[in-house]
Amino acid sequence: TWYELAAKALEYAGMGNILIAPVSTLEFPRPAPRPANSVLANARLEKDGLPPMRPWQEAVKDYVENHLLPVI
Repeated sequence: TWYELAAKALEYAGMGNILIAPVSTLEFPRPAPRPANSVLANARLEKDGLPPMRPWQEAVKDYVENHLLPVI
């Protein structure tokens, strides 16, 4: 969820003490409709002979450490 992404990014940035709260789509409307389930799958990558995506948590940690932390 977007909540899990934000919580992990704060954790990896050393700001895990900042409280955030999950909200439903109804509580946080967006300009464009979003699908109820938009899970990223690796099936097409495997079919095309490409390596699977790494876990999202690893990618978030890498992004925070290499792109955000020098700025914070």
